[in-house]
Amino acid sequence: MAGILDTAVSGLNVFKRAMDVTSHNIANVNTEGYSKQRVEVATNIPNFVGGEYVGSGAHVDSIARSYDQFVTGQLRSSTTALGEANTYKEYAGRVDSLLADTSTSLSTSAQSFFDSVSDVANEPASLANRDIMLQEANGLTARFAMLDGQFGAIRQQVNEDIEGMTNSANLYLKSIAELNVEINSAQGSLGGLQKSNDLLDERDQSLKKLSELMDISVISSQDSAMVTVIVKNGVPLVMGDKAGTLSTAISETDSENLLVMLTSANGQTQDIGRQITSGEIAGALRFRDEILDPAQQELGVIAAGIAMEFNAQHKVSTDAGGNLVGGGYDIEGNAGLALFSFQGTTEVSSMALTSNTGTAALTVSYNDINADATGASSADLQANDYMLEYDGIDFSLRNVKDDTSIILQRTVTAGSDILEPAVAGEKLPGIRIEISGAAGNVNADDEFFIRPAYDAARLLTVNITEGKHVAAASNIDPVTGNIVNSALPGDNTNALKLADLANNKGLFGGSMSYQDVYSGLVSEVGGKTRIANVSAASQETLWVNANSARESLSGVNLDEEAANLIKYQQSYQAAAQAISTASNMFNAILGALR
Repeated sequence: MAGILDTAVSGLNVFKRAMDVTSHNIANVNTEGYSKQRVEVATNIPNFVGGEYVGSGAHVDSIARSYDQFVTGQLRSSTTALGEANTYKEYAGRVDSLLADTSTSLSTSAQSFFDSVSDVANEPASLANRDIMLQEANGLTARFAMLDGQFGAIRQQVNEDIEGMTNSANLYLKSIAELNVEINSAQGSLGGLQKSNDLLDERDQSLKKLSELMDISVISSQDSAMVTVIVKNGVPLVMGDKAGTLSTAISETDSENLLVMLTSANGQTQDIGRQITSGEIAGALRFRDEILDPAQQELGVIAAGIAMEFNAQHKVSTDAGGNLVGGGYDIEGNAGLALFSFQGTTEVSSMALTSNTGTAALTVSYNDINADATGASSADLQANDYMLEYDGIDFSLRNVKDDTSIILQRTVTAGSDILEPAVAGEKLPGIRIEISGAAGNVNADDEFFIRPAYDAARLLTVNITEGKHVAAASNIDPVTGNIVNSALPGDNTNALKLADLANNKGLFGGSMSYQDVYSGLVSEVGGKTRIANVSAASQETLWVNANSARESLSGVNLDEEAANLIKYQQSYQAAAQAISTASNMFNAILGALR
């Protein structure tokens, strides 16, 4: 009787455990990251009886989870790529809408301004037209400021999102390290023979959430149940029970931009922004570098170009030889003033890096088109940032975007220590660089960060307040050709030149007008936004496929679990019937012995 009874009891235990696991699966059907579990049954060692091996039932060998390392890795990779694509797309769409929408576009205000200049050229004696021109000029500068302010708001949102992402990443890093300890302890207490399935699922879910934010590689330990998590270039994030900490820091060269820092378990801190190549954090950083910064710089180039060219044509200047050049005269015969309040120095941002050991400082300004002896113009302006570097012998100006450099030499001009290109034919990007102090104030490896156009749109304002000061006339009598110093209210000579600046191909090497540059900016951002939308749609499809593969393997199917419940219930009842049969057989024997 012992054989049949023991065998039946072993069946009861197996099927009871199978129903427990099935019930656990059903309870977690909606648990994110849960992998369905199954009971793996093994036959007991048979008994040798009467010259034969007689089976002794079954036992639960293990409770396994439906898991595939490759499928899980594919889902993590797809999650990372989708996170980057969606983040980049959402930010790009905001800039695209801002630049292209007629209610916020610069094109509308610029066209209205140039139309008002043409109206002054058509009726130079009309004070009303001159007042309208000033109103439109103020409208143009307000539109520049609005766009720059919106870029600033987007930049602030990017910074806040990056801070939020790093905080979330820290929670996942800490969770992974803690789960490493729990899993290793749980499996170690069982000699490593049984898996702590629910804890493994929880760790995989933390790894997946972390992969939404940044690209990671997961390395399993050969000696324990712990995993090591690294940024894909090899920077460690989690090692065993130790987790690094992500944080943000203000960029030394740009106080409005944040860097992503990693402090390792041993306390060393490094900038890992360039090492994060995918995920939501990478999407935010790539948007900032590829769209937001260039857009703000190109907007600044347009603002600086308009200010430089209009002021050069509107005001009367003195050239290097002391001669009056350029400009026009207002309705009262006074020499024209600068139309825009554009000092040329405050609009150019420059700073010495804190790591410099020398005490030298820079004064960087836009070249005065009429007064500058080199003949520089807005054509030399570039939508780039620059690093002025000193190696102990030579100065060089390096373009941060493409890493190209030009060598500069120091010359003393009118008591000023000026840096100019050392090679004939090379030009500075529309700026004049003056360095304070003697050579001894600059030490080897000192660097200075220069942003020629970044702040120009924000700082552009109108300089004159009365329409009568619009310099529509020249000081050349159109009849006699003589220079006059009296008012020429009907003269539109200078106004025509001002209106013609709308078509001036003066920007970016003398090949593009202001509208060309803006249209190009709108097209470039629109193109990148369309590519971002296509990329996000593609990554969504890949993610859905990867997630479907994971769900097909690991997801809970209620129909399947319901069928299992019926099967295990019937098996349990059959095992119970075997026990009942054994009991009846035992009772029959007892009855025969009475």
